Amino acid sequence: MRRIVAAAVVAAGLGLIAEPALAIPAFARRYKVECHFCHDIYPKLNLMGQRFKERGFRMEREETFEVANWARTAPLSVRAMGNRSFVQDGDGSSFGYVKGVSAGNLGDRISYWADDAVIFTEGDDNFTHIKPDNLWARVEIVRGGRLYAKGGRFELDIPFTQTRTPHLFGYDIYFANTGSESDSVARHQEGVEVGGELGSGARWSAALGMSRYFAINLDIGHFTAANYDPVEFIKANHEKILVLHLKDRKRDEGPNTSWGEGDTPIQSVLQLLKREQYPMRALIEYEYRGAADSVTEVKKCFEYAKAALA
Repeated sequence: MRRIVAAAVVAAGLGLIAEPALAIPAFARRYKVECHFCHDIYPKLNLMGQRFKERGFRMEREETFEVANWARTAPLSVRAMGNRSFVQDGDGSSFGYVKGVSAGNLGDRISYWADDAVIFTEGDDNFTHIKPDNLWARVEIVRGGRLYAKGGRFELDIPFTQTRTPHLFGYDIYFANTGSESDSVARHQEGVEVGGELGSGARWSAALGMSRYFAINLDIGHFTAANYDPVEFIKANHEKILVLHLKDRKRDEGPNTSWGEGDTPIQSVLQLLKREQYPMRALIEYEYRGAADSVTEVKKCFEYAKAALA
């Protein structure tokens, strides 16, 4: 109990001496402005901040890029968070989170953002790398933001997002994002974005490419009916497949059948999953017209699957 009280006292003391950090100060240091120059409430950007971002992290009348000046005020920031849990009459636990961020421009045509993070925990396997939220480069094809191309991993360019409008959504954006949050609003994507300004403040953008969050839900019955081999397809694409739908069908767009009466290699597919330990779920789909009620027929399918895996 004394340890818990001591921890509370330490936390209270830190709270009294801590100062609020309302923004990553890299740009503020470089351009010698206050954080509220670009932010209303961190991380929400005001109009000035949004325009600064849209120009590729450039001021409206920025001086010519010089490597020496950039090196002296390199836009690099690090966030760190630590946690220690105290358990009465037991062992506590600790973890730490560190994230580095660098962003800015490299002249009047190129800008970038790169971040990376790690989580430290107690135990043997105590180091976990967190994939970047942002890792992209942007090139001004036509100067002045009239046409640009942006490639890598980044947040979608839409008006309402987890980052731009934090008060509208669930998790607390004000703390360092560890990657375990359940947000999905404009989740950072991997691909290419092109866009530009149309004048009078109007802008356009279009996203190209494929996100790593797209995956395959493979129905092996329909796949067989289309005269494809689901076993070979799973072998070649197992890293992209999350879910299998199991049913039996005849080839040449044939009908659904009771399991074991069609052409779908259900047993071979299940044996492949068992042998290779592919981390995908296989769901029974009852779509044929059985002699009994649906519950009884699904039980038959389940017993078929158990026998196939034996």
